[in-house]
Parts: sequence; C-alpha cells; structure tokens
Amino acid sequence: MLLERWGYAGMAVEDVARAAGVTKKTLYHHFGSKNALVIALIHLRLDEHGAAVRGILASAPSAREGLEALTLWFAARPPAHDVLRDTARFLPGEDQVVLNQAFLRHVIAPLEEALRRGVEEGEFEPHDTTFAAWMLLGMLSTLPALLVLGHLPSLPGSLMTLLMRGLEQPKTPP
Repeated sequence: MLLERWGYAGMAVEDVARAAGVTKKTLYHHFGSKNALVIALIHLRLDEHGAAVRGILASAPSAREGLEALTLWFAARPPAHDVLRDTARFLPGEDQVVLNQAFLRHVIAPLEEALRRGVEEGEFEPHDTTFAAWMLLGMLSTLPALLVLGHLPSLPGSLMTLLMRGLEQPKTPP
C-alpha cells in the first residue's frame, strides 16, 4: 500500500490513481481530497482489524486463551498500523476525532470486552478494563518491531505471562 510505504506526505494522489488503474479525476470524484482518501483507507483498515480481533477473541474458549491468541496474531502482523496511526496526525482535528472514535470501537472495545469477560468468569482480578485494554494494546503494538529486531520468538508468550500475572485470580489449592 502506497500510504504504508511512503507515508502521508510522500504519497501523491497521482501515484494512488496510477496504482488503482484510474485517473486522478476519477479518484477525486469518489473521494474529493487526499484527506478523504486517507480517512477511507484508515476506516477500511480499522474495520478489517476490528473484525479480526473480534473473531480471534470470540473463537477462544476463555478470555485468557483469546488474549493469548490475539498476542500471537499481533506478533505475526507487519507494523503497518503504525503508519496509519501516524498518518491520522496530519488530518484536521474533526477527522482525528472521528478516527479516534472508530479506533475505540474497533480495537479498544473488543479488548475491554475480553477483559470484562475474564473478570466475570473469575479468570482475572477486577481491574479497570479500559486501562488494562490500553496497557495490553501498548504492549502488543511493540511485538512486531521487537521480533524484527531479533528478540526471541517466545516474546509473545512472555508478554502474556507478564500481563496475566497481574490480572489472574490467585489459584487456591484444591
């Protein structure tokens, strides 16, 4: 994707039109501006990302297993979402608000739901699930970069263990 390769400032509408096999005029007809095109791209990525996150979490038998599977998924992803996040900073404030709301809905909300489920089912100690979701996302977002730098493949598991030891209910002996 051109935006991920060149960033907002380096991406020219002409290049996008050429890559899409349409004229610049057609691109502007459908999107109106470079900002509108970028907003549509970010929304598309958030929709895709949110669907994947919800699917991973929903398919797991427990909240912990869902979060572990999500950690492995994040570790395997290229860090392109960083470019999209950084690109949003170039957009006008009202567009940033809309994108932030979409991010909360597609990314943070599913994490909060999984954490709440874990609390309700006794897997995790009660915590502020919003704070825990942001903390988890912060740790997850570093995984691809750390793995590229040659950190051990066990890093995702280590990250989950670190996070979960702070959230798990203490096990009582039978």
